[in-house]
Amino acid sequence: MMKKLPVRLNPYIKTRYPYSKLKICRRCNYFTVLGDAECPVCGKTALQSVEKRAAAMLQRSIWSV
Repeated sequence: MMKKLPVRLNPYIKTRYPYSKLKICRRCNYFTVLGDAECPVCGKTALQSVEKRAAAMLQRSIWSV
């Protein structure tokens, strides 16, 4: 017979926009909304918010023109 195990849930943090929690891995381009520090696919600590990634891509595109 299995005993009950306690589960600890983090409090829900409401953001202004739903995509604010979305992160993308710089190495494998995997998207996640989990609060992990490392990518669940490649295991690297290369998660970056989508807004930061978009700003970096925009900056790069401005300099290439």
